[in-house]
Amino acid sequence: MYRAVHPDVERPVALKALFSRHREDLECLRREIYTLACVRHSGVVSILDHGVEDGLPWYAMELLEEPTLEERWNAGRDAVEPSRVTRLFARLCDTLAFLHGEGVVHRDLKPANVMLRPNDEPVLVDFGFASHFAGAVSRESLEAGGLIYGTPIYMSPEQFRGEYVDARSDLFSVGIMMYEALTARLPFTLAERDLWTGRARAAAPRPSCFADVPRPLEDLVLSLLHNEPAERPGYASDIAAALRQMSGERGYDDPTVAPTYLYRAGFVGRNDPLATMDGLFAEAGRGRGGVAMVAGESGVGKTRFAMEATRRATESHMRVLTGECLPIRSNAGGPEVHGAALHPFVPLLRAIADDCRYGGAAATAEILGPRARTLAAFESSLASVPGFDSQPEPESLDGEAARARILSDLIETIAAFMRRTPTLMVIDDLQWADDLSIAALSSLAAGAAAEMPAVFLGTYRSGEATPAVERLAASPGATLLELGRLDTQSLTTMVGAMLAVARPPADLMEALLQRCEGNPLFVGEYLRAAVATEVLQRDRGHWQMRPRPFGEPVALWLPGNVKNLILDRLRRLPPGVLDVVQAASVFGRELDAAALRQLASLDGDRELEVLSTLVRGKSSTMPATANCDSRTINCAKLPTPSYRRNDVRSCMSAPRVFWRPATPGGLRWRACHHNWHIIGLWQATASA
Repeated sequence: MYRAVHPDVERPVALKALFSRHREDLECLRREIYTLACVRHSGVVSILDHGVEDGLPWYAMELLEEPTLEERWNAGRDAVEPSRVTRLFARLCDTLAFLHGEGVVHRDLKPANVMLRPNDEPVLVDFGFASHFAGAVSRESLEAGGLIYGTPIYMSPEQFRGEYVDARSDLFSVGIMMYEALTARLPFTLAERDLWTGRARAAAPRPSCFADVPRPLEDLVLSLLHNEPAERPGYASDIAAALRQMSGERGYDDPTVAPTYLYRAGFVGRNDPLATMDGLFAEAGRGRGGVAMVAGESGVGKTRFAMEATRRATESHMRVLTGECLPIRSNAGGPEVHGAALHPFVPLLRAIADDCRYGGAAATAEILGPRARTLAAFESSLASVPGFDSQPEPESLDGEAARARILSDLIETIAAFMRRTPTLMVIDDLQWADDLSIAALSSLAAGAAAEMPAVFLGTYRSGEATPAVERLAASPGATLLELGRLDTQSLTTMVGAMLAVARPPADLMEALLQRCEGNPLFVGEYLRAAVATEVLQRDRGHWQMRPRPFGEPVALWLPGNVKNLILDRLRRLPPGVLDVVQAASVFGRELDAAALRQLASLDGDRELEVLSTLVRGKSSTMPATANCDSRTINCAKLPTPSYRRNDVRSCMSAPRVFWRPATPGGLRWRACHHNWHIIGLWQATASA
């Protein structure tokens, strides 16, 4: 960490960079940059700039010169006054409420990662271990599991075990920090926790045994330290409200607080497909890899299955890499639009570059050989590996010869890389993959993977697969796993976990089973609809059914299908906000705030008002953009947006606003081109 001056803003900043070229360190810093770039809150350190120098990432953030909580506490080592504890942690929980609503779990909450502004406002730093859960939306983000991140003494039991976590894991860490502040000691040492499960062997002593702690505050702290997540309070906003009630401090209206979220459901069902994956992992450990294809309808749980597979692979001591294909293939007529060549393999190529930089020229020669220049066209970080400059330019080839060389070089490089460590490579949403990526997977399935200690797992939507994907899935070298809808017992378990109740209300389950027909994504959407309509309400941290007139079924309170649910939410948006949502839909999954501001004609005050509305109601406005083809729904069923072709051309003419590359190979342009075609702006994009 360095103190520096940013030349653009001419102010001191803190500069975070790495000397280490170890892949895990690089992944942590990239994860931190990504997370901080996606969130903006006064309680989160602000990122001001970021980039790559000599193949190593760096970022500049606001300079905080006040002490951390750890430094403040070590200065005295006496117990902190309860009134100060309640004020400090109420503010910290405000920040966590925002982060958790955004689907972000910090995973390394401890006094050293909480800094203080001059007014004693806490600021969270160090997001290198941050994880993501579904939060206020229903779709999970593909993330490798099974790895243990964090500081053990502050970690929840489920984090200790390498499980996927949600907000309740962070709140366990908050409980330990509050206990430590009130008593100047930890509630339990590592020796008092089970080595394998992370569970405390006995309940922590009451804080009042060591200091003068009010009983309500003591009970709140102890409630956060339960071994089981379902027994803990799950909402930071509830903790903040309880602390303010104890201190008499008034809360403040924070426009950045994100919407209500549901808890993360445990993995249910799918025992047979998981057993098949375990068999593939065992074979890979013996040097005989393979390709597996997971098929199922949209929302059936393919990504969640892949996440569970990564956790099992990690337990089998395999390295895990993940990639995804972007949703830019058109089914609405007109030319097909493909993603950049090999874009789902970019994380793999980046990991190869990291290993080469760490191992030096010898590693480059072993893994890449003479192939670096060919593959650098698909991942620019390969151009900075040691020994790259000494490699000759490859012979110029055309057509099929060039394609064959790319595939050959890629497969040989993958084989050399994966010989070092057994590996699971997951690629999500293959129905959107480019032709070259499918060809690479087909080569692996045809025999190349059988000679590597590696498993390649691809997922795709069975109703949207291209002929090439279907041929790959049906090939003799691929193992096809078809996921059906969940049975009643599995759905009941899932809903119970999302609500943290042992038995979900029978009438709610009846309505969900009738509407959702076993689709996990639809279950999540309907539960969120029940929250939005206050059929489900939180009472002191626990979900309760709202009383209804006798005999009135829950089903009457829910939309008839998911499409109507989405449309109903969109139609209930405040005036002007719908235009912004429709403008955002032309940008795909990632949008540029400056371009959106220009396209939707937002001035400063109006921008703040509209974006605050969208942030507060995120689950209502963007419920399933990655599923259900919601952009098509928006444009087919809702009024024509107010922007016109000239607005699109204007955005396209601003290079700094629109053409800033968001993904390799111009993928941002291709995604927008696809979405504009869907909404009838094909001629505008062509002529512009």
